[in-house]
Parts: sequence; C-alpha cells; structure tokens
Amino acid sequence: MKCSRITRMTVIALMVVTVASIGYAAGQREATAPEDLTLRVLFRAFTAYEPGSEVQRHMEDTLGFKIDFDVRPALEYVQATQTILASGDYPDIMEAWFADATREIRELAEDRVIIALDELLELYGPNVLEARPYEGNWYRPLPDGLTYSIPARFNTYGAEYLWFVRQDYLDNLGLEVPTTLEEFRSVARALTFDDPNLSGRDDTYGIDAGWPAHARSSMIQNVLAAHGVMMDHWQFVDGELTHWMVNPGTLDALKFMRELYLDGVVDPEFALQQRPAWLDNMRAGRYGMQWWWSTHIDANASEWWGEFVRNQPEARISFIPPFPGPDGELRMPGGGVEVRNPSLLIFDSTPEPNRVAAMQFVNYLGSEEGAITTAYGIEGQHHEWRDGELVSFVTGSEAQARAGTYLFAWIFRRTNFIATNALGHEWIEMYAPHVVRPIIEEVVPAQTEYGAVLNELAQSRFMRIQTERNLDVDAEWSDYVRVWLRSGGQEWTDQINAAWRASQ
Repeated sequence: MKCSRITRMTVIALMVVTVASIGYAAGQREATAPEDLTLRVLFRAFTAYEPGSEVQRHMEDTLGFKIDFDVRPALEYVQATQTILASGDYPDIMEAWFADATREIRELAEDRVIIALDELLELYGPNVLEARPYEGNWYRPLPDGLTYSIPARFNTYGAEYLWFVRQDYLDNLGLEVPTTLEEFRSVARALTFDDPNLSGRDDTYGIDAGWPAHARSSMIQNVLAAHGVMMDHWQFVDGELTHWMVNPGTLDALKFMRELYLDGVVDPEFALQQRPAWLDNMRAGRYGMQWWWSTHIDANASEWWGEFVRNQPEARISFIPPFPGPDGELRMPGGGVEVRNPSLLIFDSTPEPNRVAAMQFVNYLGSEEGAITTAYGIEGQHHEWRDGELVSFVTGSEAQARAGTYLFAWIFRRTNFIATNALGHEWIEMYAPHVVRPIIEEVVPAQTEYGAVLNELAQSRFMRIQTERNLDVDAEWSDYVRVWLRSGGQEWTDQINAAWRASQ
C-alpha cells in the first residue's frame, strides 16, 4: 500500500509550534482562566475516547484549564443531542449535529438558549476567523445579523468527496485511470465483470456508491460536474439562477448513473446498507472505484483508512480526476460543503469565564499547532519528522485512544483536510486548480425555512431515478421539479435572484 508515511506540507511549511511559543494565541487577547475552571465539551466520536489521554493533557497544559469531554458515538449523536437539549442540562460548548440545522439553530437563537459569538470571536478567536474567510461560511439566522454558531467544517479545496480507483486492479487488467465519463463507464464494467482481483470469483463491483445518507454526493458529484452542474451551487439557466437540485444538467447526470446501476456495475446494496457494512466491503476489496472522504486518506490519522491498509496491504490507489464539462473545462464545486452541520454552540447558561475558555479552546483547534497536535499528537512522542516526512508512532485503535490522536481534530478543523501526506498533496494538486466558488452564497429566509425539506425530497427522488426499474424518468423528473418548486423551492429561487440583482 503506497504512502504509509506522510510528506511534510509544502503549502503551509512546518506547522508544529512549540507550546512555549503559544503560536495559537497570535492576535488573541490574553485571558487567564480561574485555577478551578473546567470546560465542559460535548462532541461526537469517530474513534474510541480514553479520558485523560496524552493529547488531552497537552491541550489542558497549553490552555491553562481542565476540559471535561462528554463523548457520544457518532452514529447516535443526533438523538443524543436532542435528549440533552430537552433536558436543559447544557454543556459549556457543544458540537451540534441536527436533522434540520437551519431551523434548529435559529430556534435556539430565538429562544436565547445559545449566545451570539461575535465579541468572543473578535477578542479570542482570530484563528477561527482566519480559517473561515468567506461570508458564505457563516450562518446568521436572526434579523440582528449576529453569529450564533461556528461552522466546524469548511472545505478549503472545494470537493470534500473524492473518487479513487484500485490501481492494482487496473494493472491486472491493463487499464488506465479514467479521465472522461465514457472511460469511467468502460472501466466500471471491466472492474465488475473481468475479475480485476484475479480471484476467479464474481466478487467485485466497479463502483461503490456509499450508503443512503451519502448517496447524493458519492454517486454524482464528479458526474454532475461533467454535465456542467456544480453541486450545492446556484447557476444561471436561461437567465435565472437555478439551484443544482433542479438544474436540467442534474437529470442528465442521474440518467448516466442510472444506466450504470441497471448495468450491474454499482453495488446494488447501497440503497439499503449502512456504514458498517459499507466499510466491511471496502476492507474486503470488493470495490474497484470508490467514493471516499478527503479527510480519511491518511492511515496515521484515520482508523478507517488504517483498517483498509491493514486488510488490503497489496492495494495501490490512484485518484480519479475531475471530468471535462460540456465546454471541455475541468471544474469542481468550491465553498463550504455545509456551514451549519456540524456547528459549535455556546450556551446562555455557560458562565462568562467558561465562554472565554470555550472560544480559546476552539481557537487552539484552529491554530496550526492545534491542527497538527490533535490529528497526529505531540512531536517526539507520537510522531517525528524524518527527512522532511512525518512518521507516526501510533498504530491501531487502542494506541490511538491512549494517545488521543485524531479524535479531537474533528471538533473544529482548520481546514477540512490537513494536507500532510503524499496522497493528500496529490489530491489537492489534482482538484484545487479547478475549484469554482459559488456565484452567490447568501442565506435567504426561504433556505432557512424550506432547505431541509427540499434536500430530503431531492435525496429520495434522486435515489428513485437512479435505481428504480420500469420508471418513466422524464416524467418522474418533471413531477419532482413541480413538487420541489411548490414546496418552497420557487420562493427560495425568487429570493436568491432578488438578492443577486440587489448585489449588482
């Protein structure tokens, strides 16, 4: 498996800063925490949590206060946070993940359950503001125009999701990495039907499609771009800004993916299987081309990727580049993939010293030193630099829990992916030059009111178009667009176009 070690970042230079230099606090107003202060933090865990880990103690020593982490399993987190919010027993700061984030954050702000963060950000959050430079990163739900949440994720390089292909499978079949839609179609069929793993069995699929919660992005982001559609963007169609969910090019992309699904080259279980089964299939090497997160292509940081490496030691991967659009240009959607989910909230019940400490904690996570330490641990103890490469000493989930690496990096990410490994650099170099910023990033009232419902409608209809046999696709699309517009989409469209005209 290539890239077991990590190349030093070329775009940021050496990010590790000694604690003595307090690099995370540059530009931040100093505030000394009371000696007995303990910050209560609620967040979701992707990996095992061990209280008092080495990275946790390092953060506490650096920040000057204790941190009490309430860690909940990721797959149960939405329900857990609803229970906590209903109880009224709030932490000081919480990673919020909601089924309808726009509405629920707005209601918490209206009810004064959470506080406006603008002054805290100005005084104690310079790294946070630096890491979220675009107005479109921020959600201000009330007429007062204040900031009530901090976007925990922001995709600096545009496409959060990527496609990779098993290069060893391609080599077995004498094939090249696909660079066009037609090549993608041809390679998908070969990786399904031509025994790419040389097992002599019918045990592979050309395309993994993730699982239902991520099927929208995993199946069609690159294919959408090839049809001229930027996912999550508004684009001009016949002189009017039109959302990607109802862009005519989206129908063409769905038809393309439908053809692949009906041909049998897409894992047929994706519409039903959940994440554990999907990860099992990945570890077993059943997929020739796979959707994946840009944040999980580093065995030193991601246990999921580490398990793939350990279970498929012979695997070599190559990234699939953006496909040419109708005009021959390569483009990928840029901007924050989701600026409200997850978000960080500070509660009105949080005492003033703890409010300051909460922002200092997030500011540390948003620093260069904090980003490296929470992902890879303490230099000299959990990793070291050898000939310009970062080499991790932490292997396996138990060692990762003791060290505390990777876990805390998800609370707030300076960038959605810290480009410290060779695969990360390769991905950035392939995608970053083609990132397109949204034409408009304004959040209008209709988006807050109807956005979650419209997204759910799109998810269900897109799945049906891609997978249901004996379906009149054009009639299904026409009906879907009518329902989308009637369910608030027309109001959203009108408000966006009015905002665009007012800005010119």
